[in-house]
Amino acid sequence: MADLLYLDDLAIGRRFDSATKVVDESEITSFAKSFDPQPFHLDRETAASSRFGGLVASGWHTGAITMRLLVDSEFWIAGGIVGTGFDEFRWITPVRPGDTLHLETEVVDVRRSTRKPTQSLVKVRITTLNQNMEPVQILLANLAVPSRSASSTPCERELNKGNTTMAAIEQIDELKNQALTQQEAAAILARYQELWNRGALPELLEGFTDDITVEFADLPTIKGKRELGQIIRARLARQMHYRLKKTLRFVSGNTIVGSWVADWTDAATGRPMKGKGIEFIEMRDGKCARWEATFNAWDAEAPSRSQFT
Repeated sequence: MADLLYLDDLAIGRRFDSATKVVDESEITSFAKSFDPQPFHLDRETAASSRFGGLVASGWHTGAITMRLLVDSEFWIAGGIVGTGFDEFRWITPVRPGDTLHLETEVVDVRRSTRKPTQSLVKVRITTLNQNMEPVQILLANLAVPSRSASSTPCERELNKGNTTMAAIEQIDELKNQALTQQEAAAILARYQELWNRGALPELLEGFTDDITVEFADLPTIKGKRELGQIIRARLARQMHYRLKKTLRFVSGNTIVGSWVADWTDAATGRPMKGKGIEFIEMRDGKCARWEATFNAWDAEAPSRSQFT
């Protein structure tokens, strides 16, 4: 992971590159079906007679790809990439199936606050380009960036020193009720993922408060760590060879929003299974105090026969 960046590191003119992302047709139509269901984003034949002359990605899809490329780049702002607004947001060239996108991010202005010297605004120009170096989107974004002198949380300091996720998570008891950074939230999810995959129930339960409330899509409300332990134990027994992957989507205050995917073998039927869902984790005193999750599980060999479990 790249070093965290502070206000002091972001001189005007500094540039950051990103990895590349190939945009395929299925992604374009899938995003459009959910968020921008216009014909020129959904169907090749209909799109051919549109003003675009062919299938194109939604501008909001381009924006979402831009955000992912930015987060995955070395533009690691301490405390997360937190925007306060845009001075400019333009779509220049349509994104088409097969296009390969990447970013060029440039610092264009740095404004240190006189009222809050540890928190200032940095203006960056984020240009999304295709494989022909044609700009497809240009953003002029204002970001809230802390100075290096601003106090950081224990977990953030561990991550910034290059310690592993496991080392950083050991500092979680010091977090208390302060707002979480993206790095802290990612470390928490990584820890839960690792314990689930090991089936380490006692250690896993240590990450929950005694009075935890759990709302699962398929069960009545679960109250307390003891009842949760019984549910988890039953699921671990049923879900053999369980492999879980958690992904941080965003963090707001003490609440972590993430997605998960998993595969396992059903102990009762011997069938290979897959699952995915969304979860909300509310932290208190360094532990999960409320956990809400949706589940969609299906037979891996018959993915069209989806069921909620």
